[in-house]
Amino acid sequence: MKTYVITKVSADFDWEAIPALEIVEENGTPCDTVFAKAQIAYDETRLHVRLSAKERGIRAVEENPYGAAWEDSCLEFFFSPESRRPDYMDIECTPKACLYLGIGSGLQDLVRLIPENEYPIDPVIEFTKDGWRTTYVVPYAFIRRFFPAFSPEKGREMRANCCKCGDKTAHPHYLTWNPVNNPLRTFHSPEEFGKMIFG
Repeated sequence: MKTYVITKVSADFDWEAIPALEIVEENGTPCDTVFAKAQIAYDETRLHVRLSAKERGIRAVEENPYGAAWEDSCLEFFFSPESRRPDYMDIECTPKACLYLGIGSGLQDLVRLIPENEYPIDPVIEFTKDGWRTTYVVPYAFIRRFFPAFSPEKGREMRANCCKCGDKTAHPHYLTWNPVNNPLRTFHSPEEFGKMIFG
């Protein structure tokens, strides 16, 4: 199981100072044309998430902000805010800010959530010379609506995984940070998440 320390930050922090984890574990289809990484930080009120991808032939077709994100070039963050519970939150985003936000214990019971204006999750998309990235925040107040015992204290652990996929891209790919070994190769396997520790 891989481990990552989530950096505590203050206002106006520099992403360059936040360690990155590599999303390079191949799950099923081999892929040597896509590389991805993630950076996670936290402050007193929210998680900060930045996911970046290097890929040629970016697919960004879905126009619906709540469409099928996984069919396009997609970066994903899965996390279980309460380590003793089997369920997790799933945030998926495309280069057109098509967003999938779900909660469940696996694909069989995953429920899609639509963020409310009170707790928006507004991805900022940036294109780079060799790819793209998405940056967003997840308010603790939103997380606690579903996981009321969530408490991001120093030393606290949570299970998580970061993923990169693209079902209908020119080179379909399924990459993760922590390896996925289940027969279906599905990302929706909280028992195969890695460990993130609030630093």
